[in-house]
Amino acid sequence: MSAKNDSEYFAFSPVWKFTTHTILITPPENYLTLSTSIDFSWHKIDSAVNYVLQVSDDPQLSYFVINDSSLTDTFKTVGGFSMYTTYFWRIKVKFASNNFLISNIRNFHIDGPIPVELSGFTSNVFQDKVTLNWTTTNEVNNSGFDIERLNVHNESAVNENWSKTGSVAGNGNSGEIKTYSFSERVSSGKYKYRLKQIDFSGNFEYFNLSNDVEVGIPEQYSLSQNYPNPFNPVTKINYSLASDAIVNLTLYDISGRVVSNILNEFKTAGYYTVNVNASDLPSGIYFYIIRAGEFTASKKMLLVK
Repeated sequence: MSAKNDSEYFAFSPVWKFTTHTILITPPENYLTLSTSIDFSWHKIDSAVNYVLQVSDDPQLSYFVINDSSLTDTFKTVGGFSMYTTYFWRIKVKFASNNFLISNIRNFHIDGPIPVELSGFTSNVFQDKVTLNWTTTNEVNNSGFDIERLNVHNESAVNENWSKTGSVAGNGNSGEIKTYSFSERVSSGKYKYRLKQIDFSGNFEYFNLSNDVEVGIPEQYSLSQNYPNPFNPVTKINYSLASDAIVNLTLYDISGRVVSNILNEFKTAGYYTVNVNASDLPSGIYFYIIRAGEFTASKKMLLVK
C-alpha cells in the first residue's frame, strides 16, 4: 500500500504476507443431486468463535434462504431445498475480535426425478391410418400425453404450427413397463409427430418421433362406412382418390330425396375425411353416394336421436 502527499512523494507500507485456505469441503462445486437434503461441511478455523452458513438461489447472494449463525461445529445437514433449483453457498467465519473471514462461493443443483422415461416411440402406417406406439419404463406424477402433429409441406420448409390431434391418459406413478398406442387417419402427405407429456401440476416435456410419417397416394378409389354408425348427430366419412377428380358427396333420405350436398369440389389424389352434422335431420335411415370421375359408390347410415 502507498500514500501520496502534496510533494508527489509516495510512502509504502510494510509488506504483509498471508495465506488463503480452502474452507469449504462438501458439497463440492457444481454438485448435482436428487436429494432435497444437503450435508454441508467445512474446515475448522483456529480461533473461530462460530460459523455462519449462508445459502441463496441468487448467484450474487443478495439475499439468503439459509443464514444460520448459530454454528460452532464444522458440519450441518439442511433439508427442504426445492427441486430443479441451483443454490449458492459460503461460510462466514467469526472471530472474538469481531473480525470475520468469508469463504469462496460454491454452487449445487437439486434435480428431480425424471417424470417419464420413454424406452421406445415408433410409428406404423397402413393406407391412411397412422399408429403411434410408445413404451415407458418409469412414470412419476404422469397425467398423460397429448399427441401433436406437424404437416411438413416440403423438404425445405416446415410449418411450425403444431396441432393437438389427440390425448392418452397416463398411469400416474409407476415403476413398471407401460405401453401406449394412438391411431388416426390423415390425408396423403408427410408429417412429424411428438408427445407432450404432462404431469398433474401442468408441467410438460416433449418427446419427438425420430422419423417423419409419410402417407402415400391410394392405389384405388374407395368409400368407407361412416363412423360412428348409428350416430347422433355427427359422424365421419372416409374416402380415397387414386387420381385428381371433382368429388360430389350427397346425402339422401330413404325416399331418395336429396337432404344434403355434403361435398362438391376438386380434390387431388389422396385420403380424405369429411364430417357430417345431421342435427337438422330427423332420425332414420339415410344413404350417401360419392361420385368422382368414373367412380361411384354408396353406403347406408342410421341416425338415431
